[in-house]
Amino acid sequence: ISQGIVIPIIDGILTRNNSNDFSSLSVKEGDEVAKFLDVTKWEPPIPINMQGEVFNAFGYTLKYDIENIKKYPEVFSTNEEISIQEKIHGTFVSFGHHPEVDTIIVANKSISEKGLAFKFNENNTNNLYIKAFNACTRNDITIIQRCLNQLRLSLNVSPIYLLGEIFGRGAQDLHYGEPNPTFRLFDIYIGQPGSGQYVDVDKLENICKIIGLDYVPTLYTGPYSKEIITKYTNGKETISGKETHLREGIVIKPIKERKAATLGRVILKSVSDDYLLRNGKKIT
Repeated sequence: ISQGIVIPIIDGILTRNNSNDFSSLSVKEGDEVAKFLDVTKWEPPIPINMQGEVFNAFGYTLKYDIENIKKYPEVFSTNEEISIQEKIHGTFVSFGHHPEVDTIIVANKSISEKGLAFKFNENNTNNLYIKAFNACTRNDITIIQRCLNQLRLSLNVSPIYLLGEIFGRGAQDLHYGEPNPTFRLFDIYIGQPGSGQYVDVDKLENICKIIGLDYVPTLYTGPYSKEIITKYTNGKETISGKETHLREGIVIKPIKERKAATLGRVILKSVSDDYLLRNGKKIT
């Protein structure tokens, strides 16, 4: 599997040949050179069912991303207590309550980082994220709304955000045998976006049991080692309990939330090579 490309730097000079137009740049370790090399991140087109009308929720949404452990191999120390959860192949969603916004804040990763959220209106009836929110109701209140209310009261905090993955048919190509979009929680954030905090991983599973939400599968809890990461990155999925297809990978967290100077919040992913190479192959 490709790990990227290597471009030579000679005497501190990086050279680019763009249509026979040679240009050079003086560089040192740590410099950002993507723009000079005309390298941009490929953003896959958004499927119709993941699009929708949005409103401005700037200041009330979260920016959420998980870096690959290959980029930060030294963040975890040997024998540090960690927790490993299975990474679900689906689409990220944030369900939030903020006292200054008069609706539940529903957003995927791309619009959330732009300060936007999906509207609850007729044009978004078929929006995957709104449908997931509305999927289960009890006494005219959605399960997500009930859980948010319950957490606000029990933790005596606000704002509060439930972060998780929507998976199943209609979400991605690996669907775990689920005929409909299904939600699994993997993080809870409390407080104002940017200055709040994530709930420690050793408390999340118990909170999910109390509020009635499913938590992503925990594959391992114990001391960190590179061998442990390799062992759990690959294999069959455990979401369905039937090993329906291959595993996407894992997410690694310290037992207690902490930050690192090079990374910020310490949370990393390790992605299976088999998953990355699955296109064109039988996946079940």
